[in-house]
Amino acid sequence: DLKGERAIAVSSPLGKIVDQLETRGLLERRSDPDDRRINRLYLTEAVQPLIEPARQVAIELEQAILSAVDSGDPILMLDQLTRRLHELLKNELYTPVS
Repeated sequence: DLKGERAIAVSSPLGKIVDQLETRGLLERRSDPDDRRINRLYLTEAVQPLIEPARQVAIELEQAILSAVDSGDPILMLDQLTRRLHELLKNELYTPVS
């Protein structure tokens, strides 16, 4: 029973990101009290100043993606979303955090 939480199996690339965030003091791992095999991830107070700027980037990215999408036909919408995302990535309007 996950008590309403989602479990994520950490793959190697995601594990590296978690390691980096932990090294920077932005999150911490805590052992699950009920299952020693599980580590839970918690954001630290150090991440608070980053929340609002990250939210703004997400809103701007969402607006950039949805600006060219017709929501009338779900199949067409998915195709348009996929194309728009590829355009944004190609044009480097979105740069993943490294």
